[in-house]
Parts: sequence; structure tokens; C-alpha cells
Amino acid sequence: MKLRAIITSLVLLACVSNASAVLDIIATFDDNPQVWSAVQKAVVNQAIQDWENAFNAYDIDGTVYYSTQLIEGGGSLAQTSNWIWGATPALGASTRPWEGVGHWMRVNPSLWWDPTPGNDNDGIYGEDALTIVRHELGHVLGVWPGIWFDNYGVAGHTDLWSSNISGGVFDPGGINMPMAGDQGHTAVYGDLMYYGYTGGRTDVDATMEMFAVAFDLQPIPEPMTMTLLAAGSLALLRRRRKA
Repeated sequence: MKLRAIITSLVLLACVSNASAVLDIIATFDDNPQVWSAVQKAVVNQAIQDWENAFNAYDIDGTVYYSTQLIEGGGSLAQTSNWIWGATPALGASTRPWEGVGHWMRVNPSLWWDPTPGNDNDGIYGEDALTIVRHELGHVLGVWPGIWFDNYGVAGHTDLWSSNISGGVFDPGGINMPMAGDQGHTAVYGDLMYYGYTGGRTDVDATMEMFAVAFDLQPIPEPMTMTLLAAGSLALLRRRRKA
């Protein structure tokens, strides 16, 4: 009977393993000083979907809120602020980008806004807004030192991002990602989090690997893996009965 109970638990786990962890990224499009077009919103929403898909392969549950504006000029392609807190975190708290924090982003409307952002094979015709918004969302989601901590404000607290950087390298001996001096950008030309736009389109995969290390994210087992484990256990139970 005990084995039967274990097997039943495995079957249930196989059914719900992918439903237990969801990261939602919710954007508010601020139409002041410039109104967002449908194409521009679609590009931002595609970047959001790309990051949600990447994070939701891990056991994580939370919601990221941010407001985004279109602002021309200043020579900047985009900017992000990660520290618009609803309130100052309590001493000793653990701070995460998806727990009680508001974020702000502004994007230059003069970028190239892909009319079909879900298709990466139809050419890039300027400074790609999708790649740049993916980059800025990388900052929103945690690529920056001095913001995300365990034991916030307490002596000996851990900076979840910069604690993984040693000798200018993120996760030495593992990912081995060279970092820029600000520790919030990489030093690898063409990487999504490089400190300048290098042309073309870049996906989120390499940065997601860094997030998994920084925030100790655990992959969700594939449903088929759990199903096969349960099926194998059932077969073992049948053999024991026959014996």
C-alpha cells in the first residue's frame, strides 16, 4: 500500500509539474509624452513573451510590474530604472525583481519596430527595438548589482548578482561570462547584455542561464520525465504482484 501511495503521488506530480510555476510580466504603456502604436506595443509584448517563456522553464512564481514610455532624444536607445519600490524593504528581507517592486523603462521611438516581431527571419532594418527591449527587460529582471539581496540591509548580506562575479567574470568555472566594469553589462560583443547595441537580433538564452545561477532557479522536470517515472513504478508494482 505504501508503494501504491508513492506511485499515486508521482502520477499527480507529473500532471501538475508544469502548472505550479509562472512568472508574469505586466507592462503599463504610458502614452505621455507619446502615444504607443499597435506595432510598438506588439514588439514590447513579444519581448515580454520571450522572457516569460525562458523563466517559466524554472520553478519560479511571481509578477513583474513595469511602466514604459516612448521618449525621443538624448542619444539614448533605452533606459531602465529597477528601484521604484512600493516601500523600502524591511531589514533582513530577501529582495527579488518579481516581489513587490515597480520598474520603469523608457524607449526611443526612433528605433526600428519590427511589424512581425514573432518572426526572426524576415530581416532587421535598423536599431532593433525587440533586441533593445529584451536587453532592458534583462535589467528589470535582475541584471544589475546593488539591488537584489538576501538579508537586505543586514551586515554580511548577499548581493545576489555581484556575489557571482569574481575577477570581472560572472560564475568563474561555470558560465564564465566576462563582465563590464559596472557589473550590469557583459563585455562580450554581440551578447544581449553587452553595454552597446551591436546590430542584428539577440535572444535571451545566455542571460537566462546567468539568472538561473544568480537566483538559484531550479528547472522544472519535463512532464514526460515524471510520467515515465510513474509508468516504470506501476510496471514494478505489477511484477511484484505476479511474483
